[in-house]
Amino acid sequence: NEEANPRIEHLLLIGERPTGAKGRYAVGYFSRIAGAEETMQATEVLAAVKIGASKRPALVVNVESEEGAKLGLIERTGSGQWRSTWKSAYTTC
Repeated sequence: NEEANPRIEHLLLIGERPTGAKGRYAVGYFSRIAGAEETMQATEVLAAVKIGASKRPALVVNVESEEGAKLGLIERTGSGQWRSTWKSAYTTC
Protein backbone atom coordinates (compact mmCIF):
# COMPACT_ATOMS: atom_id res chain seq x y z
CA ASN A 1 0.00 0.00 0.00
CA GLU A 2 1.50 3.35 -1.06
CA GLU A 3 -0.04 5.26 1.84
CA ALA A 4 1.45 2.84 4.37
CA ASN A 5 4.95 3.41 2.94
CA PRO A 6 5.07 6.81 1.19
CA ARG A 7 8.21 7.28 -0.92
CA ILE A 8 9.54 10.47 -2.43
CA GLU A 9 12.37 11.56 -4.73
CA HIS A 10 14.12 14.95 -4.90
CA LEU A 11 16.25 15.99 -7.88
CA LEU A 12 18.47 19.05 -8.20
CA LEU A 13 19.94 19.65 -11.67
CA ILE A 14 22.18 22.40 -12.95
CA GLY A 15 22.46 22.47 -16.72
CA GLU A 16 24.23 24.86 -19.05
CA ARG A 17 25.25 25.28 -22.64
CA PRO A 18 27.73 27.65 -24.32
CA THR A 19 26.60 31.26 -24.68
CA GLY A 20 24.69 31.73 -27.92
CA ALA A 21 24.30 28.00 -28.50
CA LYS A 22 20.88 26.58 -29.29
CA GLY A 23 21.63 22.92 -28.67
CA ARG A 24 20.99 20.75 -25.66
CA TYR A 25 21.93 21.64 -22.14
CA ALA A 26 24.67 19.57 -20.51
CA VAL A 27 24.32 18.52 -16.88
CA GLY A 28 26.98 20.26 -14.79
CA TYR A 29 25.71 19.07 -11.38
CA PHE A 30 23.03 16.75 -10.10
CA SER A 31 21.80 15.45 -6.79
CA ARG A 32 19.23 12.66 -6.47
CA ILE A 33 17.85 11.54 -3.15
CA ALA A 34 15.05 8.98 -2.81
CA GLY A 35 13.54 7.30 0.21
CA ALA A 36 10.83 7.27 2.81
CA GLU A 37 8.89 10.53 2.87
CA GLU A 38 9.29 11.16 6.61
CA THR A 39 13.09 10.77 6.59
CA MET A 40 13.80 12.50 3.28
CA GLN A 41 16.39 15.21 2.81
CA ALA A 42 15.27 18.08 0.55
CA THR A 43 17.46 20.70 -1.13
CA GLU A 44 16.00 24.09 -2.01
CA VAL A 45 17.75 26.85 -3.99
CA LEU A 46 17.70 30.10 -1.99
CA ALA A 47 19.80 32.41 -4.20
CA ALA A 48 22.10 32.65 -7.20
CA VAL A 49 25.17 34.79 -6.49
CA LYS A 50 28.53 35.78 -7.98
CA ILE A 51 31.55 35.29 -5.71
CA GLY A 52 34.83 37.21 -5.52
CA ALA A 53 36.62 39.41 -8.02
CA SER A 54 36.17 36.79 -10.73
CA LYS A 55 32.38 36.83 -10.10
CA ARG A 56 32.22 33.03 -10.14
CA PRO A 57 28.56 31.86 -10.23
CA ALA A 58 27.28 29.94 -7.22
CA LEU A 59 24.00 28.77 -5.72
CA VAL A 60 23.12 29.10 -2.04
CA VAL A 61 20.96 26.14 -1.00
CA ASN A 62 19.04 25.07 2.08
CA VAL A 63 19.24 21.36 2.92
CA GLU A 64 16.48 20.14 5.25
CA SER A 65 16.17 16.74 6.87
CA GLU A 66 14.74 15.25 10.03
CA GLU A 67 18.02 16.25 11.78
CA GLY A 68 17.47 19.95 11.04
CA ALA A 69 18.59 22.32 8.31
CA LYS A 70 21.92 23.48 6.94
CA LEU A 71 23.06 25.91 4.28
CA GLY A 72 25.23 24.88 1.37
CA LEU A 73 27.12 26.41 -1.52
CA ILE A 74 27.32 24.91 -5.02
CA GLU A 75 29.95 26.68 -7.14
CA ARG A 76 30.78 26.68 -10.82
CA THR A 77 34.33 25.34 -11.01
CA GLY A 78 34.79 25.43 -14.77
CA SER A 79 32.88 25.49 -18.01
CA GLY A 80 29.87 23.25 -17.44
CA GLN A 81 31.23 21.98 -14.12
CA TRP A 82 29.66 22.61 -10.71
CA ARG A 83 30.35 21.09 -7.30
CA SER A 84 29.24 21.37 -3.71
CA THR A 85 31.99 23.32 -1.94
CA TRP A 86 30.63 24.10 1.53
CA LYS A 87 27.94 23.06 4.03
CA SER A 88 27.17 24.61 7.40
CA ALA A 89 26.56 22.71 10.61
CA TYR A 90 22.97 21.56 11.22
CA THR A 91 20.62 23.92 12.97
CA THR A 92 17.50 22.64 14.69
CA CYS A 93 14.06 24.18 14.44
